[in-house]
Amino acid sequence: MRIIGGSFRSRKIKYKIPDNIRPTSDRVRETMFNILNNLIDFENCLILDLFSGTGALGFESLSRGAENVTFVEKNRKSIDIIKNIALDLEIPKNQYSIINSDVIKYLRNIDSITQYDIIFADPPYHSNIYNDLFEIIVERDILKKDALFIVEFGSSMKIPELSKYNLLSAREIGDTSFAIYTL
Repeated sequence: MRIIGGSFRSRKIKYKIPDNIRPTSDRVRETMFNILNNLIDFENCLILDLFSGTGALGFESLSRGAENVTFVEKNRKSIDIIKNIALDLEIPKNQYSIINSDVIKYLRNIDSITQYDIIFADPPYHSNIYNDLFEIIVERDILKKDALFIVEFGSSMKIPELSKYNLLSAREIGDTSFAIYTL
């Protein structure tokens, strides 16, 4: 795994990824961030990286100038990888936070009035969590106006139809697909 663009461009991440973690591939991230760069300026953005895994999407965002990333992940081994990558990249602690929690529980109990510019969600491909996730994000009002919501899913799955969101772009790359929505 490597950082594709920005200030950490070409930095390789050299940690053993546990078997149950599926990081977003370099090719998918490159395509995703090429599209995102045409939609939003990452400078000063607040990012929420749900189901963070290795944190690849959040670190890519920080590399491109995001102000802050909140990583939410329940797997302890993933949390350790995210912490180590942040240390290796020498990212100041005020630019990220790591939440060790189930995503749905975290979103249901979020106390903050923080609204995010971008939310990434990469849940396990064959989970039934997508509808709950979309509903909670709207219900909790955690996306800023014109913010972006990016969701990854298996290519064998249908693109999630979200009545409250507008689909801006969708791509299929190998066994991974992603869709970019806005409210």
